[in-house]
Amino acid sequence: MSDLYTGPRDARHRYVVADADGIQGGQGVVFRAKRVINDEPVDVSLKQLADNTAERQRVILERGARLEAIEHPNIAEHLESFLGPGLFHDPEPDEQDCNLAYAAARWIDGTPLSASSPLEPAHALRIIVQLADAVAYLHAHDLTHRDLHPGNVIITPEGHAVVIDLAHTRPIQPDATTLVHGARGFVPPERFVDATVADEACDRWQLGMLATYAISGAPQGRQSTAELEASITERVAGTVAAPMQTARRITRMLNADPTARPTDVAAWAASLLDTADTAVSASGQS
Repeated sequence: MSDLYTGPRDARHRYVVADADGIQGGQGVVFRAKRVINDEPVDVSLKQLADNTAERQRVILERGARLEAIEHPNIAEHLESFLGPGLFHDPEPDEQDCNLAYAAARWIDGTPLSASSPLEPAHALRIIVQLADAVAYLHAHDLTHRDLHPGNVIITPEGHAVVIDLAHTRPIQPDATTLVHGARGFVPPERFVDATVADEACDRWQLGMLATYAISGAPQGRQSTAELEASITERVAGTVAAPMQTARRITRMLNADPTARPTDVAAWAASLLDTADTAVSASGQS
């Protein structure tokens, strides 16, 4: 089968797609594509977005320009968002046919956390530190991811964690009105009350649930906090000096009260590696 192409209006052959089937997701279809960057072929995750209303396209392009400035080793690089034609063989479509929205990011080789966990406890704790650093970076740039779950975290062959799929990422807006659904087991409790809630505290809760998942291989589900702490304690015993303390620090990030979750996620993650048997700070910053 011959290659297919798409790209922005001024470079309609920029992306080369060998498999037209793609992976169907909630917001569109993802294709594995190739693009030349600095004279080198690069694998790309190319998402053809399903919602192509004029207003939605405007927002996608506006936010895409912002995401291009994001540079972090644990966040997949957003290359561009653009309007282009549907996948085509030559001849090249006319400019008026460039009316579909796309988001392009570097393809990350590896295995989703959803297919990797439970990780060895020491590896899981290192992964949590990396994910926390990525979340802290987004928040420092006035952005929330809004859809952190194991399918959106890739574990590379080197063992690093990379957050992918920034399609839901938005500027921090306390009065947001967009509905956010989320993956089963990774929906913060406050979102069941108001499905538009998607602030930093939601990301923090999802980070805590990712920590639970990386260590135990499942989200909390119907387990009580005490049962979850016991499970995590058993898993990390022998890896940290104070396993129960580590478990309690993780469950603090899962507090149903958003204001009770630790706000400094990088410090929180680092505290999970702390081998000293010290009391958890009452300030929410441990």
